[in-house]
Amino acid sequence: QFGPNDAAIFELPDVEERPELKNTKKVLPNLMRGVIIDFRNLDIYATRYCKAVPHYCILEQTPFQKMERNQEVKIFDFRSNFMQTTNQQCQNGKPCVRLVFAMKDPNKKSAALTVDIWHVDAYKMTFGAAE
Repeated sequence: QFGPNDAAIFELPDVEERPELKNTKKVLPNLMRGVIIDFRNLDIYATRYCKAVPHYCILEQTPFQKMERNQEVKIFDFRSNFMQTTNQQCQNGKPCVRLVFAMKDPNKKSAALTVDIWHVDAYKMTFGAAE
C-alpha cells in the first residue's frame, strides 16, 4: 500500500469485458500509486502519486487545474471557496470537487475516470441536514 497506513483504499471495478471503456483501460495501469485525499480543518487536500494526471475543479465553478505529482494541493478551501460563494453555490451547483483523469482535455468527453469528492459539512449548510 502506498501512502499512510490508515488510508482507505478504493479499488476500481474490472473493465476488461467492457469495450466502451477503452479510455479507462488506458488510464488504469497508470493509477497504481493513486491519489491521497485528506480532510483537515474543514479543507480538502490531495496529493497525486500515480503516473496518470488528474485535473480538478472546485465547486464546478472554476476551470480545471492540473494536479502535479508528489505535491499536496488544497482542492477545496472551505472558507475561501465555499463560505464566500454560498449564495452563488446554492443557485449554480453543489459543494464538491471533481477529479478527472482524461486522455486529453478534461473539459471534453475524453474523461477516462471521474471522481466527485463531496464536502459533507458544506453540503449540509447548502441543502440542509434532512437531505
